[in-house]
Amino acid sequence: MAEVVESPCTLASGTVPAVHQSWFESIRADLRSLDFALLRNLVSARRRLPSVFFGGAIGTEVSFSAQLDHLRSQPVDGLLRDVNARWGENLPRASALLASKEKAMPRLADELWRY
Repeated sequence: MAEVVESPCTLASGTVPAVHQSWFESIRADLRSLDFALLRNLVSARRRLPSVFFGGAIGTEVSFSAQLDHLRSQPVDGLLRDVNARWGENLPRASALLASKEKAMPRLADELWRY
């Protein structure tokens, strides 16, 4: 999960390092189908990541799918606390997601899977 969550940080920074340029060019068109504004709201260039992303990472053998399943099962309140504590600002896409309550965590996990 850390690698997937870290990647939007790089893209949100506005500068894609040379080592990642070919990767970025290969996925640029695919990013248009994602709610990338949501990912940028939650995974910012400031590299302060909500702790809820890492709850399922209990060892190196845990698959990405298992971590997403764990994320889906988490209460939205944990993400809400993280967002308020870490950013404390109006993040429109994150706010819309968080307002959806029981749909929030599955939706976030689905966007990360699609990414």
